[in-house]
Amino acid sequence: GYSAYWYGYDWRGGEREFRTEIAANPNVAAAHFGLAQLLLTQDRIDDGMRHMRLTRELDPMSPVFNAIEASFLLDLGRLAEAESRLQRALDIAPRLWLSHVVRGMLLATNKKFEEGLAALRTAADLGGDISRPQAVLGVSLAAMGRHDEARETLERVRARARTRFVPPTSLAALHAALGEADVALTELERAYSVRDTRLIYLKDDPHWRDLRTRPRFIALMKKMGLDNFGRGLSPV
Repeated sequence: GYSAYWYGYDWRGGEREFRTEIAANPNVAAAHFGLAQLLLTQDRIDDGMRHMRLTRELDPMSPVFNAIEASFLLDLGRLAEAESRLQRALDIAPRLWLSHVVRGMLLATNKKFEEGLAALRTAADLGGDISRPQAVLGVSLAAMGRHDEARETLERVRARARTRFVPPTSLAALHAALGEADVALTELERAYSVRDTRLIYLKDDPHWRDLRTRPRFIALMKKMGLDNFGRGLSPV
């Protein structure tokens, strides 16, 4: 299921495999989690959130599942529920970078921008060599008009990419935030070539808001078969 969904962009095949596994054993959290992500990216929100809840109920001590559920709730605008689920994730693993990314975005949604930025800095520090929290931090810095700091973040991620693999979507997000649309689109096209798993959220990820009307972005959406679905959700 994950191979078909994350790497093959075979939406029907992925769903079939996840549902087959759930039918064989409904207590496999990973199967519900894969199906939840797939449904939530395809505007099948109620069913997707049901499987996301089942994922967490089957593995209630997973800080990752709690944090990602909080992220989806945040995208739905259900802020009180998102905060409750996020707090559970932080209680379980207070140093998980993913939870601090969600916390930063939740604070920003509540217009606590400086506190949100501090949470994202914490996430970037905790993430170490992981590029995702760096990318979210850089995008937030650019959105706040701190372009010099955002570019410094981009340069750190680019330096890292010279010696190890960095998901192209991380670089694309930073270039897009800095108004470098063509470079961002090139990175997204490279993300397709290397099967960057973050690309499954291409249709709804807010990082691509300013790219969505561009022909290269539309072509990539069609290539992935994502243009057939309505608006879905995207975790941070």
